[in-house]
Amino acid sequence: MPCRRPMGGGMEPDIVFFGLWVLAWLVQMGYYWGLYARAGRQVPREAAGGELPPVSVVVCARDEAPRLERSLPLLLAQRGLDYELVVVDDGSADGTWELLEAWAARDPRLRPIRLLGGQGKKRAATLGIRACRHPRMVFTDADCLPASERWLAGMASGFAQGAELVLGVGLHLPAPGWQNALYRAETRFIALQYLAFAQAGMPYMGVGRNMAYTRGLFERQRGFERHLDLPSGDDDLFVSALPKGTPLALRVAPEWFTFSEAKNSWRAWWIQKRRHLSTSHRYTFAQKALLGGELASRFLFWCLLPWAGFCGTAFAGVLAAARLSSQILIFRLAAKRWGTRPEAWAALAFDLLAPFFYAATTLANWTCPTRKTWK
Repeated sequence: MPCRRPMGGGMEPDIVFFGLWVLAWLVQMGYYWGLYARAGRQVPREAAGGELPPVSVVVCARDEAPRLERSLPLLLAQRGLDYELVVVDDGSADGTWELLEAWAARDPRLRPIRLLGGQGKKRAATLGIRACRHPRMVFTDADCLPASERWLAGMASGFAQGAELVLGVGLHLPAPGWQNALYRAETRFIALQYLAFAQAGMPYMGVGRNMAYTRGLFERQRGFERHLDLPSGDDDLFVSALPKGTPLALRVAPEWFTFSEAKNSWRAWWIQKRRHLSTSHRYTFAQKALLGGELASRFLFWCLLPWAGFCGTAFAGVLAAARLSSQILIFRLAAKRWGTRPEAWAALAFDLLAPFFYAATTLANWTCPTRKTWK
């Protein structure tokens, strides 16, 4: 049934809703083809060989003994360069320190550091950075597993090209169940987003599971001093505050990824997302406008889709199909490039649910700020 025509010079609400929906559609298509398609395009992969600078790998841990049992062998099995592994234990009570001492006795490249009292990840990371012997540092988490023995060489090759900041990709391991599929869809979309923005010259975040920078850059940024009061931000706020033109490199080959287990319950995911989103109000105005514009246009696209169908009939169907087809195509291109399964149904489900979930999370942070300092 078509929209009713305006009577008496006024404008019918259906026409207004349809116009808003078309505007949201245009904004969404601009993001997908103007930004996200960048991360789906095939580009030549630089070899991670040649002369690579020595690096320090920094890992912060709190009560991570079972996960370090899995990650330490892989972190110490990297090939192609000289490196040390600095692990800061932030007041663990589960045997993490004893585990690190045992491994350090067998491999001198491992340098464990103990921080008493549980002072939070940012203070632990700062202590680890100060202890590094090399001026170029690669960061990952205690539960992250490198995808290959060439992971570290791939990240270090960014430094060899003159970059001061190297952004990698950290994804979740697949597991049975639709919850895991949704978690992984979100992680892939976030990676697609921050890599696309970085390729466009607008880096706003990285992930602490797989990123690297120089000590000089850390010192010029005054470390984490500007946001020590927040429970998160050691990765995204550090990147968002970088001056324009900071030399950076992106590392998107599958063998340079890290993988970690996704949260196993809605409650754990909710707590994690609250901590992650607690930093968004510290982004620059331009970053908030770009990210907020994407989320708002997605919200309007789905909320007004019924009105659009009522007003535009076949025309609205064509536009909606074009937007969803673009999304699936770009996600598939990125998945092919990254060597992962696209899982279109999970991507579409996340696309529909994310605006509402993020709105609820942001509201919860406004009304009851989280003080959690670890994941």
